[in-house]
Amino acid sequence: MREEALWATHISYMNDASEMVEPFNIAEDILEEYWQELKNSGDIDQKRETIVSNFLVDIKKRGGNICVVSFCDDGDLLSLWRGYGEYNSAYSIGFNVKNLMKDEVWPRFQLNQCIYYPRAQYEREVKSFITNYIESVMNDTMKLTNFLDDFTRKAGTMKLDYFKDEKEWRIISDGPIISRLLSYRKGKSTIIPYYPIKIDISAIAEITIGPCENPELAKSAITSFAYNNGLKDVSIKNYDIPYRIL
Repeated sequence: MREEALWATHISYMNDASEMVEPFNIAEDILEEYWQELKNSGDIDQKRETIVSNFLVDIKKRGGNICVVSFCDDGDLLSLWRGYGEYNSAYSIGFNVKNLMKDEVWPRFQLNQCIYYPRAQYEREVKSFITNYIESVMNDTMKLTNFLDDFTRKAGTMKLDYFKDEKEWRIISDGPIISRLLSYRKGKSTIIPYYPIKIDISAIAEITIGPCENPELAKSAITSFAYNNGLKDVSIKNYDIPYRIL
């Protein structure tokens, strides 16, 4: 709130690290198989071999400084209170998306809805992206050097359907953030790089107070806090799901 910013976390440091490991592992296997097929075919296609070889090198780098902010369609989900909220100090903030980011920020970030796939379809989606990208570079409609950034952004919106109840949306940087522009915050096992996205705090439309021992006292404090920060028209409510710590 003091910074009037959202902290866009480096995509490799998201809470579920497997979200980014999985698509890169699948992509690496697909490209390795593609490379072997080219070598075993006996046909010489220098341009295609160069493309696949470069893609394989890029995939093994595991992405650049792509930064992400996560949102959910539902601001009062039990699974998210349990997974991400600490008892007595969890809050869900709802935004008016149209007013969320300052105009000068939007060109560098995109708001995308996550798409959930069964595992087999997830793997097919990765393969389809790679195959289509290879053909696009072959036809000179895509640039070889853009592959890693484009694949990382694609991977950032793909999730296995185990997580479909999260109904997630993500703001994703349109390319890698320059390292010197990153800030760092404390994590559980390491410091975490992030990029502060400046926003208009008047875009805050609602605040839901998470599970706590004194919900009315918490609501009174948040109401005062919001008012003191110029948020006079914000809807403030307590969580609506039975939840307690035993």
